[in-house]
Amino acid sequence: MQFARGESHNVRGTTCVPWRTEVRMENYTPDRQINRVTIESLREGILDRFGPSMRRNKTLVVVTITNENGDRITQEIRAKEFEGTKLQDIEILERDSGRTKFSLYTAKKTDKGRRGKVLIGEASNDFRLDFGTFNRSLPDVCQLSDDVVVALKSGFFEGEILNNKVKLHASRKSFEADEALAGFCSVVEKWFAETGKNHFKEAQEQRQEERYQTLGVRSMRVIEELLK
Repeated sequence: MQFARGESHNVRGTTCVPWRTEVRMENYTPDRQINRVTIESLREGILDRFGPSMRRNKTLVVVTITNENGDRITQEIRAKEFEGTKLQDIEILERDSGRTKFSLYTAKKTDKGRRGKVLIGEASNDFRLDFGTFNRSLPDVCQLSDDVVVALKSGFFEGEILNNKVKLHASRKSFEADEALAGFCSVVEKWFAETGKNHFKEAQEQRQEERYQTLGVRSMRVIEELLK
């Protein structure tokens, strides 16, 4: 088969199709708990891992799920650019970890709050791990502090943290546990202490102030009703 723009057609015995990759899964597991794959879960997994290359190549992924009754749900998936407020790019160079670049944003507010994701990866590889998966995979000697974990999983930050020495494990679920990974984690701690902590603290204070204002408005309404 050969990719060609426009409608599918045959040329000299070669089948031309308007897509580059097609994946079909049937009866992928008899376990009904594992079987509960949703378009949203697939969407998040695809964008977390392949977002950078999808943005660069303007890739469109079409996901269709057909249930046992034959009903179909289809969704087009595109990787959007980060929509939050850009923070200053910071590069930190250390002997063990090499060069680490922080390209982060403060995530945009939505009706459900801030839902940003921080992605971790090799500088020379488009594959990414979301911060939650990265943090769970860390060996004991590389554990990050609670403050860093809470901040980077809060949804307040989004963007990428890339390093040129860490190596992705063959399983693509973690990074090789070596000096580069330990040094990388130390650099993340350093960035948070010098930069990220201040941004996160301001966001927490603003959120607390907004909460007080909301509670104040509710209290005034209750008092008004009592006076009536």
